Amino acid sequence: MTDKIEFYYFTASYPYGIGESWKKNELDIFRKYFKNITVIPYSYDNNKDNPKNIPDDIILEKPLFTKKIKFNKFSILDLLSKNIFYYLREFLNKKVFLKKSHFISWYIASLKIEQLLKNHIIKKIIYNNDKTILLYFFWGRGACDFVPFIKNKNLSFIRMHRYDLYEDINDNYIPYRNLLFKNTNFIASCSEHGKKYLQKKYPDFNHKIILSRLGTISKGRA
Repeated sequence: MTDKIEFYYFTASYPYGIGESWKKNELDIFRKYFKNITVIPYSYDNNKDNPKNIPDDIILEKPLFTKKIKFNKFSILDLLSKNIFYYLREFLNKKVFLKKSHFISWYIASLKIEQLLKNHIIKKIIYNNDKTILLYFFWGRGACDFVPFIKNKNLSFIRMHRYDLYEDINDNYIPYRNLLFKNTNFIASCSEHGKKYLQKKYPDFNHKIILSRLGTISKGRA
């Protein structure tokens, strides 16, 4: 076990989510190797009042989004920040203006990125200059979208499954995919099919794409 690395575990809603209690198995494995583990849920997932228990030696932060974000016609003004060129580059390079569904996906993703960058935990990670940090994202969409803004030497590992991996089931567009892959260290598909899909679609990042199956705790032969 090492106490020199800060391990941040980003997931959708654990320990609040109804269907994520099995992630305790994964955290129990990580606890054998990392002393400083912080769990950061994305949301409460409609289960705020009934969280599961987590080990006492794990730090639990509040979800990144504690309530649903509401958008209105003035919300686009939130994008007029120092990151505007980041948003515009995606807007133009991916030609999201040509299709309504692509524009909506880009717009919502951009607004959420702006909200993520204002979160105190994300700020702590981005401006870290003295600690070694490992960022582990259980999903390839959502919380990991802030990764391209990290300018220090933090390491990032992003798992991908289905909805967060295949673009054809997302109307052939997942916002900021190229920039995310460019700025992360490991892109882990949980299936061989997903790995080959990513390698074919993003050959420039083949050296980062790996197979990492989900698995389970062995109970012996049945």
